[in-house]
Amino acid sequence: MEAIGSDSDAIIVVGGLDPSTYAGIIRDCITISKLGGESIAISTCLTFQNHHQVYEVQWLTEGQIAGQLDAFDLRRFRWAKIGALQSHDLAKGIMTRLKQNQINVVWDPVFNATSGYVFFKQDEIALVPSLLQHVNILTPNINECQQIFETTDPYELRHLLAERWPSLTVILKSGHASDKCIQDRIITSGEIVEVCTEKVNGSAHGTGCVFASAIAAAQSKKHTLREATLLAQWQVRQHIINAKKSDL
Repeated sequence: MEAIGSDSDAIIVVGGLDPSTYAGIIRDCITISKLGGESIAISTCLTFQNHHQVYEVQWLTEGQIAGQLDAFDLRRFRWAKIGALQSHDLAKGIMTRLKQNQINVVWDPVFNATSGYVFFKQDEIALVPSLLQHVNILTPNINECQQIFETTDPYELRHLLAERWPSLTVILKSGHASDKCIQDRIITSGEIVEVCTEKVNGSAHGTGCVFASAIAAAQSKKHTLREATLLAQWQVRQHIINAKKSDL
């Protein structure tokens, strides 16, 4: 079994392989590298897509995904970022294994692609709360937050965390809102912290991947959650600007 980097800096990224490189595990690795980190990539699926649309997804089996993890000594890693998953059972298996090795998990709950393609089985979204005991930081957008918690109100979320998931941090992204500024909220069982930045015009697929992988990279380097969120916002901003220059 092999591992790269130091015992704490290298990050495991788990998710889809997007040939356009603007989302999924390739984009995760690029983002982490930009922030001075190292990573290994575990693929859950192969997507057939360009910058504008997902046409098809071929999912790997649980055995194939487990085989990729088997190639590494997971005891040497401290942080993982998870993206596209197909089902509750697959998510539970991966998260349980990471937690058994004391790995902190950042989860970007990708239920649907920006273009609308469905990743996570819709009839299993109701089971997602049972997975949160395995997660340290959850980075949902407004729609995903509503689907998971049945609310997007920060104060209701803080109450839910205190009651059911006291060790979970939710970073609620407002990038899909219509405000002129992005106002992300770091929500824990004890406080709500607003982190604002100017919103850049335009959009790009893969912003959720960039945000969550930047959070993982910053946390692995001992940044505070607020500092990590500011770094993630900046990376998303640059991602959108760069996407405007490409039309693949």
